Amino acid sequence: MALNLHYTLGMDLHLCNFNNNHDSSRCEKIKKEATMNKLTFPVLSYKSALTIALVYSLGLLIASSNAHATQISLNFNSQGYSGNSLESGGSFTWTDINGSGVDLTWAVGGSGTSTDVNDNPSGSGLSIGQNNGGANGTIHEYAISFSQAVKNVQFSILNINRNAPASLFQYHDLLTFSAGATFSNLAGGVTTSGLQLLPPVGTTDIEMADITYSDYTNGFTITHGGALGNVNPGFLRFPSISFEIPTPSTALLFGLGLIGLISRRRG
Repeated sequence: MALNLHYTLGMDLHLCNFNNNHDSSRCEKIKKEATMNKLTFPVLSYKSALTIALVYSLGLLIASSNAHATQISLNFNSQGYSGNSLESGGSFTWTDINGSGVDLTWAVGGSGTSTDVNDNPSGSGLSIGQNNGGANGTIHEYAISFSQAVKNVQFSILNINRNAPASLFQYHDLLTFSAGATFSNLAGGVTTSGLQLLPPVGTTDIEMADITYSDYTNGFTITHGGALGNVNPGFLRFPSISFEIPTPSTALLFGLGLIGLISRRRG
């Protein structure tokens, strides 16, 4: 006998034993089926039956959060985003992404003598940085936040690189991430050190990496800059981002329904 059927039959039998107002003909059929499957349960008190339903529903809630999720994707070059939206410590919010009800806000902060960024649409995404060839100790902080907790956040960063030694034009895309980040699909010579991505010498989008925040989060930060010699950061490209939001399962609704049925006896 399948576990779910066994559990459902058992809960139905509990209800019949517990609730005197339950449909008598249906209860007889349930009791016969329980006997055929050698399933018996004692009569439970109100508190005991309600506790079982609550535990059952909690288990379904945990399973639901792990097994039932809706994936949402956002191209950054959308919903009215335009060049220089993030300049001078600015921010931009993409609202109700794909009808999910989730908003994403990108805010910029930083430190150093020249912290302003330049940001512009780039294909399906955006490019952001400074790339002024200076060594002013500029550090940019990109704070990405969500209007509700999400999980399995995934995005790529392209054009992670630095200038060649002795080059007259300086740039260095050292990236440091808040806790929880994991890295994959490193390409073009990009390497890692703890929560940092280390840039190779280069000038193209092939120097890239994928970043994931698997656990539930309301947001994360990326620090761009802080290289030796106070070399300022260059430009990065962010094409898109995806994340998951939990979807209530029908099994969870069934479990909550059990609580409602049991509670009727108290009315």
